[in-house]
Amino acid sequence: MAKAPSGTLFGFAPALPGGKGPLFERIRGRLERLILDGALPRGSRLASSRMLAAELGVSRNTILAAIESLVAEGFLETRPGSGTFVAAILPEEPDRRPDAPPQPASAWPSAQPLHPNLPPLDLFPRDLWARLSAQQWQRMRMDDLFYAAPGGHPPLRAAIRDHLRLTRGVECTAEQVVVLPGTLAALDLCARLLLRPGDTVLMEDPGYPQARGALAAAGARVLPVPVGPEGFDIDAAAGAQAAMAFVTPRSQFPLAVAMSPARRAALLDWSRRTGGWIVEDDYDAEYRFGAGRQPTLWAEAGGRQVVHIGSFNTILFPALRIAYAVLPPDAARGLAARRALIDGFTATHAQAVLHAFIAEGHFARHVRRVRVATEARRAAVIRAIGTDFAGILTLRGAEAGLHLAVDLSPDFAEESVARQAGRRGIAPRPLGAYAAGPGGGQGLVIGVAGAAPPALSRALRTLGAVLSQRPALRCEGRDLVPPTRPPRCDRPAAEA
Repeated sequence: MAKAPSGTLFGFAPALPGGKGPLFERIRGRLERLILDGALPRGSRLASSRMLAAELGVSRNTILAAIESLVAEGFLETRPGSGTFVAAILPEEPDRRPDAPPQPASAWPSAQPLHPNLPPLDLFPRDLWARLSAQQWQRMRMDDLFYAAPGGHPPLRAAIRDHLRLTRGVECTAEQVVVLPGTLAALDLCARLLLRPGDTVLMEDPGYPQARGALAAAGARVLPVPVGPEGFDIDAAAGAQAAMAFVTPRSQFPLAVAMSPARRAALLDWSRRTGGWIVEDDYDAEYRFGAGRQPTLWAEAGGRQVVHIGSFNTILFPALRIAYAVLPPDAARGLAARRALIDGFTATHAQAVLHAFIAEGHFARHVRRVRVATEARRAAVIRAIGTDFAGILTLRGAEAGLHLAVDLSPDFAEESVARQAGRRGIAPRPLGAYAAGPGGGQGLVIGVAGAAPPALSRALRTLGAVLSQRPALRCEGRDLVPPTRPPRCDRPAAEA
């Protein structure tokens, strides 16, 4: 085993890293980079924390925080009586060099426990779907293998119309329903159809980052509007001369708060007075728990100057890539025409399978099943937040079932917690990642639906282990803030 000369860090002293952020985080990042680059060989012993602190001119607590973080992540390991060593087997790490090539498709995020907006994939009836898929192939005519209507498969559009009328109070014709791959496609097409280059779009902050990017790519100027306990506040954007507002009124993403009746009325009044469009994303409408369900903005506005977007990707499975937008008649025809110029249409076979799934009653049964399961999983996470993570996590929003927003103790850095959790196979997201600018959050967004009860229990124990290792304690100057009590996470997740 390689040994380091005493008094140095493996024979050399690294320069104190510059940049922004807590000092211990910068030191931790520098050590991680040296390990990944091979400058600090696997199995080599680290100099003592006192020696490192002296060489870098920082407090020993700062060094200990950086080392404990790397131990929790798997880059270092401690051996009683021997010291701290670089791990023999390092955690898998993507290439972080600025000139690194794009990651292959296999490196895209997987369906990890605690990932926000992930449906209960373990409950999806794959055998039934496969049978319906085979049946639809057998029933397809020669014409069905040719180009299809850009607005969508007519039977599916009619089925969506009936579903929305029954469950959302959305009164429309089948021709007003345009089938699309997802929310982002709907938003991009709406922006290109309904806006002029440079028009201002009001958007919730924090909000859906990809939606912010899609609007900007379509030539819009995105103006963040703060979200409070009552949701989106149109009055905060007074005088903005906006042409559109993009909102998630029934369960704000990611804070999971509902827009209050007063805020909804103010938004609708703004649309009537200015002619501005409202685009409402009803992304998780099937996952509503607790008190009464609010009507859609479309229903309240009578379909005037409102676009209603929904998706089957969040109730069935994300790879399905079937969503829809409901628009006033002229706008719906315009949207379908623009869609024809981009990618033509959604695959006819997939639309036919989904139509059969709805028409034969399987969709309604599946919704009932996943609602019961998701409510139980959600309750298990809420219990853990209130007991096992008390003093560290505080529930912030819980209006819907796919995820929860929690505040994180100021002793912790949210990005570090999320990063280190990811290295252990779970995927809570930092709240600040959804903000339009820096300093937008001190919390986590935790998915509750995507893991079966045994996996959910393990994921909560893993999150507890990450937090109990104090991997993300902030350094105030050179002093380490003492942590709250280590969380325990031994409560099993139950499912009704």
